[in-house]
Amino acid sequence: MPDQLYAESLESLRSIELSKTIVDVGAGSGILGIPALLEGMCEKLVLIEPQPKKAAFLEYFRSQLHQYDFPLASKVKVLPLFLENVSRETLESFAQGTLDNVDFVVRAFSGAKTLKEAFDQSGLPTNRVYDFFVDEKSTPQKFMLRKVSF
Repeated sequence: MPDQLYAESLESLRSIELSKTIVDVGAGSGILGIPALLEGMCEKLVLIEPQPKKAAFLEYFRSQLHQYDFPLASKVKVLPLFLENVSRETLESFAQGTLDNVDFVVRAFSGAKTLKEAFDQSGLPTNRVYDFFVDEKSTPQKFMLRKVSF
């Protein structure tokens, strides 16, 4: 199953034209962002995960990249926050510029606010937000990305 999920993550990521910076919102175990980074589909990766245990796992992953001298290790940032608590300035600083060409991928968003409210509160752009979902119409069912319309 993990190999299949990894493959489906890559397939869904290839279905959109990705920017050089990806922000994985509700990253969990990093099933979207990490494959994109490892496969060279992005140059910078921000993993936003508010749950402490999951954020700790992502931070451990990041530390392992450094330990093994992975070339893009310094291009990974873990933010143990809810999306609405992430500042636009933090992301712009990491992306080294505007967020207009940053892709936000969302797998498991949860919180007191809706996704739109969280983006609005943080002042983040909503023009390149993609939702990772199970396509129940496909046989067999598989994961896909679709652009979110707010």
